[in-house]
Amino acid sequence: MKALGIVGSPRTDGNSVLITNHALNALAEEGVETELISLSGLTLLPCTACMECLKEERCVLEDDLMPVFEKMKAADGIILSTPVYFGSATGLMKIFMERTGYIVRNNSGSWKGKVGGPLVVARKGGLTFTLAQMNYWFLTLEFYIPGVRTWDIAVGRNKGEVANNKEGMEAAWKLGKSMAFLMKAVRTWPQLTPSRSQFLLVRLCLEESACVCTTDSCHTLTGTYGRRCGASPVCLKDSSGPL
Repeated sequence: MKALGIVGSPRTDGNSVLITNHALNALAEEGVETELISLSGLTLLPCTACMECLKEERCVLEDDLMPVFEKMKAADGIILSTPVYFGSATGLMKIFMERTGYIVRNNSGSWKGKVGGPLVVARKGGLTFTLAQMNYWFLTLEFYIPGVRTWDIAVGRNKGEVANNKEGMEAAWKLGKSMAFLMKAVRTWPQLTPSRSQFLLVRLCLEESACVCTTDSCHTLTGTYGRRCGASPVCLKDSSGPL
């Protein structure tokens, strides 16, 4: 498994890089391969909404976007990180989100199955707005996004100051740990996906108000016999009897 941390700050050694590396270290501690990509210094032209990406899964603008996009396609997890500039994400990050988002939406439709989340750093204002702005990118592309109780935001202005924001650094660490957990869960999901016959068994349980299981299908689906039968007062596969 691999996770990318993509930083939309024009600085290569600022607070956004520092906190993104912190989150990537949490992922690495769980055995995930990580890579930090700084957009600083890359040539990224603004999206023109030409819709040429409807014809093929690439952008026709000749710049540095596609090598990064190909790495994103291959990754299991993605963090997008930005400082707040004039109340929102940097222009660099917004260009990046617009163009990569269009390519995905106009081709595969979504990146469902990938895990990701944003990281936002600011001196004060614009933190929650920018967090929401970044989350919309992940949501519309159907990522699995782990929740962080204190939100994925941190406070810092001068270079290195974010390291002193304990709550923000803990949020970044939690994001990395939760992403690693979800990435592993998604990897095992194909073996856990219930079949149509297993769903029908649960439906029959609801209609009959009793468990109709004759195999371990119900257990495969729910993790414990009959516990999602809902209307069923008795599960015949469960030796404990009444639910």
